[in-house]
Amino acid sequence: ETALANHPQLELAPPVGSEHAEAFLRSVDFAPHHLLRRLERHDGGVVDEPDAPEGYILRTYQEADFSVYHALLNRAFSDHPTPISVSEERMRAVHERPDFDPTLILLLAPSDRPADFVGFVFVRLRPTPDGEIKGGIGMIGVDRAYRQRGFGRLLLRWGIWRLQQAGCRLIELEVVDINDRALPLYESEGFVPVLAWPYWAHRAEAVHDR
Repeated sequence: ETALANHPQLELAPPVGSEHAEAFLRSVDFAPHHLLRRLERHDGGVVDEPDAPEGYILRTYQEADFSVYHALLNRAFSDHPTPISVSEERMRAVHERPDFDPTLILLLAPSDRPADFVGFVFVRLRPTPDGEIKGGIGMIGVDRAYRQRGFGRLLLRWGIWRLQQAGCRLIELEVVDINDRALPLYESEGFVPVLAWPYWAHRAEAVHDR
């Protein structure tokens, strides 16, 4: 009750197949809301580094970009099927970690306003126990006024290229199944679904029951 009072859009992910967890969630008036799907790209075709679109620039992140980048991320995901808001404190904590690598973030901006970013992508690198490197597409965001121009695909392809340059043979990402814009894009670039987790929300929010 305390959590819902402060976070009406609270979502919970019970262990898959747990009858006890699902019974508890139903007893507190939660219902299935969406699935979080993991997609993977195994040894797909090599992707070339994409060029900046005419009238735009592409460059990696610098610390002076923090405020504009933070605002863009929250703005781009404000109308997401499962809206996301990242606090400044949380983002700064991530950027202050010793393994933070600014070259894993790409920013897109108009050439005449190079500090006014309209799109971004960041990727993750993680070594595996067998000595390989697993890569992941973290987030792709495009400002609402700049969508339907192919920028999402461009940013995705940069992410694939950057991870391939780091030696990744397996690239993964996660997407909610109610994100009708993103899922077809990822599948068209060679990603295939491998796992799915159900997320539950309070019935006042669970408008996409499954």
